[in-house]
Amino acid sequence: MAASAVALVTQYSAAIEPAHYEAWYHSPRGRWIAGREFALLQALLPAHAGDRLLDVGCGTGHFSRRFQASGLHVTGLDPDPAMLAFARAQPGVVRYLQGRSERLPFADGEFDYAGAITSLCFVADPVRALAELWRVSRHGVVLGLLNAPGRCPAGSAIPPVPGRRRHRRS
Repeated sequence: MAASAVALVTQYSAAIEPAHYEAWYHSPRGRWIAGREFALLQALLPAHAGDRLLDVGCGTGHFSRRFQASGLHVTGLDPDPAMLAFARAQPGVVRYLQGRSERLPFADGEFDYAGAITSLCFVADPVRALAELWRVSRHGVVLGLLNAPGRCPAGSAIPPVPGRRRHRRS
């Protein structure tokens, strides 16, 4: 990604106030959209209670908390200290860490699953980030992608990672 795109991503992320961002999820439209997104993510993620999930780009922790409430052991990762402070102040037992998706601070296969929900479009190198998600996941990756032209600052297409397939567990 060009340096100007990286600067745009950084500027956009820094301009988001966590409480304002989270408040959208509690608006009628936000509740409906987030509910639909979560239902779709659960349908795509064959996880069982007790499985470990890494939520990359967790922001305010909205989806991290929902996955935790469904029985998963969740670690949320985000580069923004303000978003993480907000997430940590919310109820729940999610572990939140600061870090970047392009260089995850975890061992290979440390999580059963990894996910990125509307966050890949905010990273400098989404292809590298996706490879990292696969590296730390034992069973699969779930993505929630923002599909609106002009809404994602990075604006880059994410090609498939060669040699990787989604694995279902029974």
